[in-house]
Parts: sequence; C-alpha cells; structure tokens
Amino acid sequence: MKGNAITKNLITKFNMEMFDLSGVDIIVSFIKKSGYDKLEPFLKSVLNKNIPIRVLTSTYMSITDPIALSKLLDLLGEGNVKLYNGGAPSFHPKAYFFKNGENIEKSYILIGSSNISEPALTNGIEWNYQVNCSDDFNAYNYYQNQFEDLFYNCSYTMTEKNIKEYRDTLIVQKENDSNMNTNKHYIQHTLLSNNIRENSIENLFRPNQAQEEALFELEKTTEDGNKKALIVAATGIGKTFLAAFDSQLFESVLFIAHREEILNQAYETFAKVRGNKNLGKYFGNIHDLDKTILFASVQTLSREEHLLKFKHSSFKYIIIDGAVII
Repeated sequence: MKGNAITKNLITKFNMEMFDLSGVDIIVSFIKKSGYDKLEPFLKSVLNKNIPIRVLTSTYMSITDPIALSKLLDLLGEGNVKLYNGGAPSFHPKAYFFKNGENIEKSYILIGSSNISEPALTNGIEWNYQVNCSDDFNAYNYYQNQFEDLFYNCSYTMTEKNIKEYRDTLIVQKENDSNMNTNKHYIQHTLLSNNIRENSIENLFRPNQAQEEALFELEKTTEDGNKKALIVAATGIGKTFLAAFDSQLFESVLFIAHREEILNQAYETFAKVRGNKNLGKYFGNIHDLDKTILFASVQTLSREEHLLKFKHSSFKYIIIDGAVII
C-alpha cells in the first residue's frame, strides 16, 4: 500500500484540505465532546461550501459522549450520521475520506489510530497514514466500498430518540459503578487529584456532561429566537454553575434569590467561572451599583427606592433563583 505518513496533527491537516472536495466521510469508533469541538470549525467550513459529510460511529464500550452526538446530529442533519450495529464483536476503525468527484485520483483516505477526541486530533501520540487513490487505487477503492457497506447495511440512522436512550444507559452504568469497591474509587480519586494538580486551576471549573447537554439545548433555543428558557435538573447537577457557564456571553447579569445564603453561594460559583472582577452584591447593607454582574435579594429589589436605581435594560441576562430569563 502506497501513501504518506502524517507528521502533523490531524486537525491541522484537515484545515488544509479544502480544495476540490466533493464529499467527506468519517468512520470512527467513538466521538468525544472535546474532539467534536476541535473538528466543528472544519465541518462547518465544508458544509458552507455545500460539500456533503457523512459520519459513521458507535456507542461501543460507552465511550462516545451523548452531547457530541447531539451536536453532530444538529449540524449534519438526520440521515448523515449513523451508529454501527453490525454483528462484529468490536468496532475500531478510524478513517477520514476526502473525496474528489471530478478527479478521483485526487481522493485519499487518512487511516490510523485517531478517533474524534482532542488528544487524538491535536497533541496525542497517534499514527496515521495517507492512502492516495493515485498511488493505490485498489486500497482506496477497498476501504471506500467497506465504508459504503457499513454505512448502508450495518448501521442505523441516529436520532434524538436513540441518543436519549443511549444517555439513559450511561446513567444506569454510572449508578452501577457507584457500587464498586472503595479501593477502586480511592485509586481513581488519587489519579484524578494528581491530574488536577498538574493542570491549571481553571480546569476545575468546566461543564460536566449534564451541563454540557443543557448548555447545548439553551444555545439551540436561543438560536430559534426564544428569549426565555427553563432547565429542569435534579439536585446535584449544578444549576448555578450551569447559569454561570451560560451567562458568559453576557456582560450584564442579575441573579435574584430570596435568601442571602443562596446569593453568597451563587456569588462564589460565578467567581469560579467568570472571576470576581465585575461581581457585586445588592442586599443587606451592600449596594454595589458599579458592578455589571449583580446578586440581589428579592426583599431589597422589591422596595421602590432600590428598584428605581436600575434601568429596564440594565441587565441582559437574569436568573431568578434557578429560573433563567434571557
């Protein structure tokens, strides 16, 4: 098999491959949200040129992130993303097809070890090889035919319904994992703690999987023109963190609650996500009118002498003790 070894990271390679494309096919065993985020600009640039994209992936070993599937489905549309359900005991392919319909000899495949995850596409140790159609037509044709067979005969169309079903199975798995022996959890906790110490402190405050999915739905409903949204989430999901993450595009934010304890906790949460430079309080004897992100009590704001100090347009994003108004 003739071709070229890929010496640069894949995401750099992708961003160079925008000439004469007639289609892009991707087959990977799993997709992580971090990898999708890296790949999304390339996918959008391809779609903007009206170039079709097809993706075949799987939920094998439960590694794929549901939020990555939801984002991919939203971007590419139903029918262009499929999940493998053939009879093989494992699903490990990693290949990226760049097709040229006008001149097939310019087509090629990147085959190797890179799934769609941030390390695999950027700075991880991955081995990938470029199979050029012009150098080895038989190899290119073989893999393209394999993709077509898997895509049409050994997979099913991904929908929001089966993404939800997959997400539900992950929740059950996590509940079962919680019953594992204490020693294993101790080891995992130790490894995690060491990893956190080695990374920057800001890595501690990133959305968890449930928050990522909620943020994605909030983004979609905002793009649809809706000005209000309601997130229903169980205790422990981190609704205040969710509000802090979602509010980051807005410079002026008002958080209203009926208890000072809640306001102080919300202040600390927002400070972890956004920093405390523009954060202020407006309850009790504290009236920080010079701050653009304000935490105020219902009791204080309900008094006319305080309410009149603010314009109707003073805040672009308002949270009322868990309910979000944009």
